[in-house]
Amino acid sequence: MTILNYGYLQAKYGDDDLHGLEELNLRSLKITEIESNTFSNLINLQTLNLSENQLKSIDANLFSNLINLQELDLYKNQLQSIDANLFSNLINLQKLDLSYNKFEYINENVFAKLNELQMLNLSSNQLQLIEENAFVNLSNLEKLHLQNNQLQFIHENLFASLNNLRELYLDLDLLRIDDKKRLDNILKHLVQLDFISNELR
Repeated sequence: MTILNYGYLQAKYGDDDLHGLEELNLRSLKITEIESNTFSNLINLQTLNLSENQLKSIDANLFSNLINLQELDLYKNQLQSIDANLFSNLINLQKLDLSYNKFEYINENVFAKLNELQMLNLSSNQLQLIEENAFVNLSNLEKLHLQNNQLQFIHENLFASLNNLRELYLDLDLLRIDDKKRLDNILKHLVQLDFISNELR
């Protein structure tokens, strides 16, 4: 398979079953592209696994009807960027895995509507910069994975609004923290901080 569309899902599950479907596993199907209306009728979907495919980009409207989605797995694709509106309707999303892609930059709008998010995995990308307000609305976030990237700098207030953050993973980055206040903001609520292979100064 290269292009995934609604017809494939319709043939596999049927219209009635698709409407009530709560979990969909599309892992390791060599998907390179997904048509924008593929998930339009899956309004009850709670878990979507698209990991280990070959996606380089995702249409901004692909997830627009998945308002009940709680878990989204995009692990190990080839994504380089995310449209600012891609996750805007995923108001009930709790777990988002974007690890092992090719992101270099995270802007401040990508996660803006994910108020219920509890786990965010951005590990093993090529991240060099995360904008200061990228996590500002993630007040329920408990676990944040940023390890195995190329981060050399973090904004002082990047984690300031993450009042429920308990676990932060930053190991194997190139990070240097020169300002103690930044570290204080990180440590405020954490019960686990993985900072291996970084340099504190």
